[in-house]
Amino acid sequence: MRILALSLVIGFVTVSQTDVIADDEVVNRVSVEEWVEQLTDGSRAERVSAQRSLLEAGPGVLPWLPSIESVRDLAGREQLRRIRIELERRAAKQSLQPSLVTLPSTTRLEDALRSIVSQTGNQLDWERLPSERLTESVETGFDSAPFWEVMNSLADQFEFHWRRTEFARHLELHDGNDESIATAQVLGSAQLTLEPVKTKEIGSDPSRRLVRLRCRLAVEPRLRPLFLQMSARNLQLRDATGTALPSFNPQAQYELALGDSGEVAFDADFIAQDDSVDLEKCLFQGKLQLTLAAGTEEIRFRNLAKSQGASRRRGGVTVTLREISELRAGNDRVFKTRLAVAYETGGPAFESHRTWIFHNQAFLEGPDSQKQHRESGFSTELATDGGVVLEYTFRNPTFELGETNFVYVAPTLITKRPIEFRFSSLTKMHSSVNTKLKNGKN
Repeated sequence: MRILALSLVIGFVTVSQTDVIADDEVVNRVSVEEWVEQLTDGSRAERVSAQRSLLEAGPGVLPWLPSIESVRDLAGREQLRRIRIELERRAAKQSLQPSLVTLPSTTRLEDALRSIVSQTGNQLDWERLPSERLTESVETGFDSAPFWEVMNSLADQFEFHWRRTEFARHLELHDGNDESIATAQVLGSAQLTLEPVKTKEIGSDPSRRLVRLRCRLAVEPRLRPLFLQMSARNLQLRDATGTALPSFNPQAQYELALGDSGEVAFDADFIAQDDSVDLEKCLFQGKLQLTLAAGTEEIRFRNLAKSQGASRRRGGVTVTLREISELRAGNDRVFKTRLAVAYETGGPAFESHRTWIFHNQAFLEGPDSQKQHRESGFSTELATDGGVVLEYTFRNPTFELGETNFVYVAPTLITKRPIEFRFSSLTKMHSSVNTKLKNGKN
């Protein structure tokens, strides 16, 4: 039976007191509207007070803020723009923290899974589990426990495992334990699992063996990781005496794309020069760096007939609707939108992994909120440091340009998070400790 070693650490981001979402009993839509009115029409002292109040209220007020374009007062518009950018950055950082789950001890498994989805936003698919399993009661309750800790506990208790499909950001739950996992550590919003150690002889000397550790890093399904950077010099394997085993390729450096599944596997290879080394008692530790896209926002251009040339900024991303066209292609009516998407984070890391930006959602929105998603194809007309120009096609929409909104869904923050892990034993029965995930710089 699979036994997972669990170790809880701080999430991806340490949040200050001003990052806490406002209590609805203290701050509501009415108070936000009053602050916005003071921000645009009040005296200097009232504007300063309103700005402070909105920032202290935190990201929870974002749904109640008006669009920047709707504010006529230029000074108020600029203040609102800065406030929105700051709050969107905070919201993006908050989204990287581990989701917390609270469950009673008497609920059925199916009800527990539904509650996890509701509390965390992580999508789960349990259709493949036996119906009688879903009606069994959870024997252990949870009080603000991290998502991965809860899922690991339920998986052991009810003997199921999960798989992640390549293009679906959810966990498919399957019957039976996952025997491929030797041990695991919870890293805030991520989890690192190890498979059983594999060895093979190197050359003709039976005492020299290649030691391979297959690792899998996964993030919560609601998150959007981009790629993982790892270097062999930042990974260590030590035997019971504390002696470090040499790395098989000490100069190796990798950048691994996680794709839409939110999971990536990598190998850590070492050389054991003494066949008496007890690998299960070895200490495995290291540092990785994960790049994520955070703070997904809907960037809306209202009335396509009048939106050409308009720009919208959310957090660290600016989207400009450069051109809109309507044409006939045979019997088809076609809308084309050409937009520029620019992020503050540029440079080689962005450039070498820019394809993730192509998979952002884009859709038309009709007068009754009906949606029409873009066709799967797209064209790239210009790429710049930190941005790209894209053209999307919509075929045979049921509404006219003048009654149509264009919506582009994009993360507002591209951020890097260093990860530190430490497995003090590689045996299945071990309970790992001292796992740590540090905060990184944006």
